[in-house]
Amino acid sequence: RMYLRAHAAAHRSGERVAESTALCNLGVVDLGQSQYQQAEARFRAALALARQADDLTGQARAQHNIGLIRESQGRYLSAARYYDRALALFRSAGDQSGQAGALTGLGVLVAGQAHPDRAVEYFSEALALYQQIGNRLGEAKSLLNLAECGLSQGHLEQAASQFKQALSWYREVGNQTLVAQTLERIGAVLTSQARFAEAADHLGQALALSREIGLRLLEAETLGSHGRLLLVTGQ
Repeated sequence: RMYLRAHAAAHRSGERVAESTALCNLGVVDLGQSQYQQAEARFRAALALARQADDLTGQARAQHNIGLIRESQGRYLSAARYYDRALALFRSAGDQSGQAGALTGLGVLVAGQAHPDRAVEYFSEALALYQQIGNRLGEAKSLLNLAECGLSQGHLEQAASQFKQALSWYREVGNQTLVAQTLERIGAVLTSQARFAEAADHLGQALALSREIGLRLLEAETLGSHGRLLLVTGQ
């Protein structure tokens, strides 16, 4: 309702940048509800308004959000094109947070296509940008992505270190869901390293926290990881 009121007010006053922003916000809500057609219509309307206002950041945001739709639909080449356009616009606007978000999107796409080296380049650049602007949550997300790439390349020690750094940032910002998810990932890595006592400790913490905050899917994943730990230790 707040976004609808903001959109109506901006439309009445003819404030194109504000209307574009409100449309993007409404589209993000639609995207979260898998209403892809309505979300894209709003993002495209936001893009047109941002172009009329010569608002580079608004244009970039709309392009990036259309990329998110394409990614959600499994249309990865199309998603990459939109992320590339968004990245160029964010760079022209000098928007470091936007650049980092677009780089992360590109990294996720190439990681999913089994190109970890290229993904590491994108995630590393995103990490540097988040560090420059002091975005702890962004730093943690980048470290988590880098750790997953490291795992796929067999770099267990590096991955464990990056997961632990991400965990400290998630604890600092107080995101319990991401704390629980990261504890599970650390436990799985420690199991692979045959550091069984530490693995059991981290998995136990993840299980307790996932139950406390009602994350049933994560609880199931953690039980699976704990089962694998018991299996490899002969229990």
